[in-house]
Amino acid sequence: MSLNSTTSLLDIPNSLPVKATFDIRTSWDIIRSCVATLFACLWVSVHPNMSPPGHSDIRVFFAKVELMIWTLLFPEWIILWAFRQWLGARALSKEFKDYGWTMSHGFFVQMGGFVETRVVGCTRVLLPDDLFSWMSKHERVPKVTTQQISRRSKGDGFSKAIVIAQTSWFVAQCIGRHVKGLFITSAELSTLAYAILNGVMYLLWWHKPLDCQTPVELRYSYTDYPNDAFYPYHGSQVSRPSTSLHLESLRFASTPELQRPQRDPEPERIVTTTNPAAALPETPIKHDPKGTRRILLEVLRFPYLRLSSMRISRTSVDQDLMFYAYPASKSPTDNFRDFREGFFWGHILLVLVCLIFGSVHILAWFSDFPSHSEHLLWRICSVAITVLPIIYALPNLLLRTVLPPEEVRGGLTGNIPLKGLTRFLRFTTLAIPPLYLIARLFLLIEMMISFRNLPSSAFVNVSWTAYFPHV
Repeated sequence: MSLNSTTSLLDIPNSLPVKATFDIRTSWDIIRSCVATLFACLWVSVHPNMSPPGHSDIRVFFAKVELMIWTLLFPEWIILWAFRQWLGARALSKEFKDYGWTMSHGFFVQMGGFVETRVVGCTRVLLPDDLFSWMSKHERVPKVTTQQISRRSKGDGFSKAIVIAQTSWFVAQCIGRHVKGLFITSAELSTLAYAILNGVMYLLWWHKPLDCQTPVELRYSYTDYPNDAFYPYHGSQVSRPSTSLHLESLRFASTPELQRPQRDPEPERIVTTTNPAAALPETPIKHDPKGTRRILLEVLRFPYLRLSSMRISRTSVDQDLMFYAYPASKSPTDNFRDFREGFFWGHILLVLVCLIFGSVHILAWFSDFPSHSEHLLWRICSVAITVLPIIYALPNLLLRTVLPPEEVRGGLTGNIPLKGLTRFLRFTTLAIPPLYLIARLFLLIEMMISFRNLPSSAFVNVSWTAYFPHV
């Protein structure tokens, strides 16, 4: 039985039977629960890096809005970035365990938690390699406790409990509706997919401070500090040579604004970087008086640049440090096995997350939709968001984890013929993100327009879920 298409979103159909064991819900109740859960998944659970010194509150806010949009459109890539940060935090905590460093310290350093001030108005972020250089130069390790890091975080046990309670309630009520044979709307299915991925993301970022914007300031000379503010530095346990995963130091002007980092002139430091953005053709742009073509090209390149930042360890950091993650293993030129393990498990996680996220949408394969065309498009787009990222990830796994390291480096530089694979990688880099984005946008639009014609069982609520704390 279906509702008349002219039924108001907030109305309850008069034909709906009221039973003692069930409650009645309106379309507004469904929308409110989905929005509250999505807000918990997209805004509260996402842990951004710190903004560079000098950024205004408005700029920080819009940076987080951008991060929320990327999480909405490409949640799998955000989880891959979170996994890389988790690997980096684990590596840092192991390297400095003798100084009491924990996973929280590892995340804090990666997100730009240490800055160096030489003179007033000249501050630079000390990312891990820069911090190592500072420690080596001054032979000191800053004493920063886990409690001090936690106090800088805007998240605490209570906020974590709210997010966990809201997402757990939403998952429980979807399971309850399935057990009772009640209709689950497409909006609820999409939100359920985000809630499941949110659990993975929250687990990876459990020890990362939330919305922390107060770094630890290290002055150029440590003699101004009390003696108990530092540990004696005995050196890092792991040597990190200059390679493709090496971080270049940022160049700073006399203002707090960060300048764009300069590329290292040594070509061997970047030959092993499989950057999707680098696969974009450098198409020469002819003179265009209106500049339309140039603007269009920059708009098309922007998603590729952002996705590449989430996916790999870069040779330099972005100007806003948004997607920075510390390389958890040595360079592939020195220890290819360690590099392969991190790369392998990261892309295996990406494949699994894509399967989970897409499979939840595929659950609506035989559901009721307002029209046959919407039903068909939902099926196509659900399969697309499941398969396309896997097609993108598998060739990279083959290139970086199966082939010998000399073939990887040679193939990327043209010394050994791997033209077929590299051409396919370039094709997938160009074709898959736009196709994936189109599929995601349709699913998001369908979430909103499907309320115009819902079966009557969609308005029947499972009463026992009301006893769970939720918004």
